[in-house]
Amino acid sequence: MNFKYKKLKKNKGKTKDILLNPRKDRRLLANVPDKEAIRDSVDRRGKKVLEDYNDDHNAFIKSKKAGIRYIMETDIKVMCKNQKSNSTFTVKSIDVSTTGILLELKDKEQLNIISNANSIKLEFKVLPGSMPEGYEMNVKINGKKVRDSVTSEGKVLCGIEFMETLSEYSNRKKDRYILAASSLLLLFISIFIMLMRAESIIYFKFNKWIYLYSIIAAVFLLSRYLFGGLYKPMPIDVNYTPGVTIIIPCFNEAKWIERTILSCINQDYPIDNLEVIVVDDCSNDNSVEKIKETIDKLNNEAERFDAPSRVKYFVQERNSGKREALCKGVLNAKHDLVVFVDSDSFLDPFAIRNLVQPFKDPKMGGVSGRTDVANTYTNTLTKMQSVRYYIAFRIMKAAEAYFDSVTCLSGPLSCYRKQIVMDNMNEWINQRFLGQKATIEP
Repeated sequence: MNFKYKKLKKNKGKTKDILLNPRKDRRLLANVPDKEAIRDSVDRRGKKVLEDYNDDHNAFIKSKKAGIRYIMETDIKVMCKNQKSNSTFTVKSIDVSTTGILLELKDKEQLNIISNANSIKLEFKVLPGSMPEGYEMNVKINGKKVRDSVTSEGKVLCGIEFMETLSEYSNRKKDRYILAASSLLLLFISIFIMLMRAESIIYFKFNKWIYLYSIIAAVFLLSRYLFGGLYKPMPIDVNYTPGVTIIIPCFNEAKWIERTILSCINQDYPIDNLEVIVVDDCSNDNSVEKIKETIDKLNNEAERFDAPSRVKYFVQERNSGKREALCKGVLNAKHDLVVFVDSDSFLDPFAIRNLVQPFKDPKMGGVSGRTDVANTYTNTLTKMQSVRYYIAFRIMKAAEAYFDSVTCLSGPLSCYRKQIVMDNMNEWINQRFLGQKATIEP
């Protein structure tokens, strides 16, 4: 799927989680379409991108994402040139987007140097985890001053717009080399595996069943990478927005449930076609209180987006497992498509718009979303987990999707036709394994 979801795995060590930290918008539901058309859906940082990609069906999404600013405090080397002299100095960044960066200068003299410069070049490193995946790199990029201000505390701020977006810079300076290097590495690994399996052919006559299995397994694994590479994301039809109910089963997730709920309701999707249902499975922490607090906040601050009628919650009388919680949500869903989202997962603002596209085919019964690890750069374990998710979704599921037959729709994000779930609900709830009732989602 052509979208990115963040799946948070709890870090049990003492190391602080490294998570994406977008600058908070003053509006609680900044991505929800304004049915009253009071505010523009694309800010000034995204309008240039919208013009540059006007022939791209994803232009609107790219323009919206271009306006997201991420908190990143790091050293920025500023090189200014004019007709009389050249100046170089180092300042701190406050936040960065794909189209520009906000700097905190030491004094007004530095601001004057930037204002009078004929050309400005910035040199800095995008810190791992500070921006979405793929932007980790050393950057040397030209820019121009677009605004400046002095805060009440006396801080001198200066906004610099990049002459090309960071995505364009990455494609030009980084991605082509990574693609070539990864292709060569994959070729080397494939040849190495084939040489190892040649042994199975040589010794096939001694034990044909074991070596036949070895050959089949090697061919299968290599084919996953081949078909995964052939996968093409489904084009987005912005006019296709069927009714969707997002169901969030929750058990002892007081720390993250607010962020999950807000990410689900803060979708770039028509208000009348999206609702969110939270089902608490009798948590023994303060999850229920946090759910109520979040819904109250939505009712008070997002009434004009019909939040009070679009977000509701239920509390199970006893802990019955994830399946029971999901079924409770399905039974109370008003729309024809139901989306299951884990209570420690956060949706991209365009997740639902992307997720529903395959359902234009009436034969489509379910769709799996792509999931990434939110705290990839926290430690070695989370980096390993991120690789695992990459292989599971972008290779294995991509290969299965090539044949329209994904074997498992994962818990962090999946979408089904409601009627299919209803027709199989009894068998699903009462499924047993080794005589024990299965309570988790398969």
